[in-house]
Amino acid sequence: MLTAPAWLHATTSWPGNVGDPYKFMDWLAWIPHAVAHFQNPFFSSAVDAPRGVNLAWETTVPLGAILVWPVTATLGPIAAYNVWLLVALTLDGWCTYVWLRRHARGAAAFLGGLTFALGPYLVTHSYNHLNLVSAFPIPLLFLVIDRFVAGSLTWWRAGMAAGVLAAAQLYLAEELLALAAIGLVAALLVALPSHPPTLVRVARASALAIVTCAVLAGPMLAFQFFGPLAVHGAIQPSDVYVTDLQNLFVPTRLTLLHPGTVSTELASAWTGNLGEQTGYVSIPLLLLTAYALWRWWREPLVRVVGGASLLLLVLSLGPHVHVGGSTSIPLPGLILMRLPVVDHMLPARLSLIAAMGLALLLALTLDRTVLASPRRAVTGSVLGVLSVIALIPTAPIPTSTTDVPAYFTADDGARALPRGTVALVLPYIDDGGATAVPMLWQAESDFHYSMVDGLAITVAPNGHSAFLVDSPLRSALHDIQVTGKPPPETDDLKRTLDAVLNGDHVSLIIVGPMPNRGAAESFVSWLTGSPPQHSSGVSIWRW
Repeated sequence: MLTAPAWLHATTSWPGNVGDPYKFMDWLAWIPHAVAHFQNPFFSSAVDAPRGVNLAWETTVPLGAILVWPVTATLGPIAAYNVWLLVALTLDGWCTYVWLRRHARGAAAFLGGLTFALGPYLVTHSYNHLNLVSAFPIPLLFLVIDRFVAGSLTWWRAGMAAGVLAAAQLYLAEELLALAAIGLVAALLVALPSHPPTLVRVARASALAIVTCAVLAGPMLAFQFFGPLAVHGAIQPSDVYVTDLQNLFVPTRLTLLHPGTVSTELASAWTGNLGEQTGYVSIPLLLLTAYALWRWWREPLVRVVGGASLLLLVLSLGPHVHVGGSTSIPLPGLILMRLPVVDHMLPARLSLIAAMGLALLLALTLDRTVLASPRRAVTGSVLGVLSVIALIPTAPIPTSTTDVPAYFTADDGARALPRGTVALVLPYIDDGGATAVPMLWQAESDFHYSMVDGLAITVAPNGHSAFLVDSPLRSALHDIQVTGKPPPETDDLKRTLDAVLNGDHVSLIIVGPMPNRGAAESFVSWLTGSPPQHSSGVSIWRW
């Protein structure tokens, strides 16, 4: 339902936006390429050359890249992106269903899993963030913990299984594992007052899980924190990408039943952007949560899951309450965002774990009302049905498409370049990543060349993290792409850019389809002092 249109042209189209998907396509191709060539898959000199990037800090989805390797090798990175998006969303729903099936009958568990898979969090991130929809190990982790608490798993079996699942999640999306850990701590805080005797068992199983995960994921973690170009300082601001209080009740335009221009106008005032506005719960589901807590409060499962979910929603609001974009009252998230490593997390993304908990309460309510005796529990039945309807997404996801110039896939084009060639490829990547298509071109070329640019988390000259580092080259090319007007072509500028290109060991300049292409080609011809060679949709200069 969400991805169908993209499958009509699966090698040139994909569901969602331009920008971040380009880098995911690059990573899906880079990981197997590095493994096949006995290179470190967590470091790439293919982008931001010659320095390179520590990819352990990036959103590379390495486990997914390995699993779709055959698709990448035969049909290319766009098709691999489409396959993994479909697989991840399906497994998100199915694994949640498997967990919910422990507590609710088939139909209720199915609707709970489906509502989660088609809920605001996963659908919104399907437009941009392949890593953030790869969450299916988490409900399986909750299933293991569920069985451990119930006594059907010994502490060592639970610890081993939890460690393996945690490692799998880390190799899909490290941030999601951190979110799950925060969710489990929240559940533990809610459970401890009424279940203190279980603390020793929990500590023993948790220790084994941590050791198991560390053994399996140790190489990546060691390279991330102690390898070259490790990131220092928060990657994103902590009080921007948060859940606005209005968003709990007001859907964005990505939800089918939204109040038209009203929701668009309200959402435009929220901090962050549409791609992170995932906190919509809906009035029916909030009322259903209150109903479930009132009706079955004495049951530990309902009390712990419901209490932890509400706590996570509060934490997703960030360090301060945001109402219509305005901040005011400090919140517990202020403490959370000051913890080491956790400060890299975006608070709004905690709504993922909250959504899993609310899916469980929804399945329980549907099971005990609609499937049991709807006439005896009209309130629960109505709220359950309305909750499902309220979260139906706008579908299908609009598709983006691109035609890769034949030069990058031709045996006598980019694939004939000596490996290690460093190229300046235009368009130069802008702040939003909309012009990051050269990363896809590079993946299609099988990495026969490295780029001096890249949409990747790197280290700025001041030692802090950055997505794009300012330089004279970026400033000059940005103006051309945006306005079509080159900077004054002076001898000083030429000497400056010569020094930058020589310092980066550039030997080739490639201009492909881009905004204001004619102006860019004229500028490069002035810079190199020679006209371009034209080859299969691109213009080339030897440097």
